[in-house]
Amino acid sequence: MPIWNKHIILSGTKKGSRRVITYVYYFIILLVVGFNIQFLVLFSDLFETLQWDWRQEKEPDTLGTFRLLEATSKNLRVLQNEKTKFDPDYTYILKDKTGKKFYYRYEYAKQKDDTLEFYGVYWLKGMPKFMEPEVQIARTQIPLVQNGKHTALTLGDQTVSRGKSERFRSLLSRKASLRFEGSHKDEWGFSYEGGVHTTLSRLQAMADTLRPRDYYFVMLTAASLKGDEGKRMIPLLEKLLKKKPKKIFVIAPKKSMDAESQTEIDNWLSKHAGVIWLDTENTGPVNAPYEKWAESLLKALP
Repeated sequence: MPIWNKHIILSGTKKGSRRVITYVYYFIILLVVGFNIQFLVLFSDLFETLQWDWRQEKEPDTLGTFRLLEATSKNLRVLQNEKTKFDPDYTYILKDKTGKKFYYRYEYAKQKDDTLEFYGVYWLKGMPKFMEPEVQIARTQIPLVQNGKHTALTLGDQTVSRGKSERFRSLLSRKASLRFEGSHKDEWGFSYEGGVHTTLSRLQAMADTLRPRDYYFVMLTAASLKGDEGKRMIPLLEKLLKKKPKKIFVIAPKKSMDAESQTEIDNWLSKHAGVIWLDTENTGPVNAPYEKWAESLLKALP
């Protein structure tokens, strides 16, 4: 083959290869961009954008010096010289020796000897990436910014304060424009009433002191409805109805009640259209499908 023909063939091959590489390059870019857009559209609820009113931060109350043992995205473990009482209704500040601050909230804490471990930790401004031998911890209060048009209250047993109950409130806050109120706060700063060890008897008594809200969500596990306790459900709902809410939602496993109580509550519900019972399975708060519950209630909310 003549030399000039080889040159033409080689040149054409190089140009063709470059063109193929260019096409592949652009294809990969389009694929990545398309995937990211689809991911954000389909899974946007995974990314919570909580806003805090830092202008209303309370003066920090220093609790003492602690040895930092472990800090992860969901857990925090410290060694303390003296036992200090912590309360998840507050926001806490972890400060290193340089003065850098890390704000966190938590779901619950466990004490074993001198070691204190926080579970369900939520870092407000990012987590620490250091392992200083000693840190200071202080507590403060920072209001969560909620722009919901309608007031709401979740009240119940451990269902309102354990597992991923904060996701239930967050989803309804965004999609139904609800503003959650109450005397306790979860790790994301949303308020509620009741919590661990709260019985139906306690909720019934508590109902007398509650302020009127637009929406009530009564959330209970199977344990709270068994035996004679289940008979307190109707008196509780009647007390809430007197506050003239737009709707009351009950999120609980009705099958956990005895047959007589089930029949009684079904007859009562048939006469009160403003009370909606979402019958759930007998699951604990850790495995409860909070987001699924919230999605199913949206059709009955503004």
